Amino acid sequence: MGFSKTWRRLWVSGLLLVSVAAAVEYGRRYWNAQWEAEAGPLIEAVQGLSSLVTLRVTIHDVVMTEISGYTGGVRAALVVSGKVEWGIDFSAARLEQVDPVARTATVVLPHPTVHSVRVDVERTKLAAIGVYGLWRAVPGSEAEQVAIQRAYVGAERAIRSAGGGGEFVGKAEQEAEQTLKAVGRNHGWSLGVRWIDPP
Repeated sequence: MGFSKTWRRLWVSGLLLVSVAAAVEYGRRYWNAQWEAEAGPLIEAVQGLSSLVTLRVTIHDVVMTEISGYTGGVRAALVVSGKVEWGIDFSAARLEQVDPVARTATVVLPHPTVHSVRVDVERTKLAAIGVYGLWRAVPGSEAEQVAIQRAYVGAERAIRSAGGGGEFVGKAEQEAEQTLKAVGRNHGWSLGVRWIDPP
């Protein structure tokens, strides 16, 4: 008799465990279905932004170059203009802290990076060129042309250095957050953002 009662208790306990496991699995599938139905279109819209340019920085700078020798040298000054574009890889976006009922979520994104650097050739001009020492005795020398060429080569580097600094990261992030909040509102969601370092 004792063995029979023990067996029945074990059988009932096993049945309860199976029922609980089935309920948990059902709940998991239900919430996954809810998440896919509610948040699926949202993450697709965010990732669809692809590599959106979130900030364009216009730069005006001066590039100096010099070629010198034992008897003299040449200096060139170039006024450079250009743009630096900051962008974000939205295809790497993912959602966390998703609440389908309250329709709130946090978008996890990599920090903005410089996507392109462009020199505005039309607005980039030679400001001055000066020859000193005995080199002045050779007007229109090849050294002058080399100095000018070096200044133009350094133009892109100068634009990147001036417009690619960390002080622009925050501005690019602010622009991206505004864009994401607008996307969220269009889908009936309230979105926050968490920034992470790119892999």
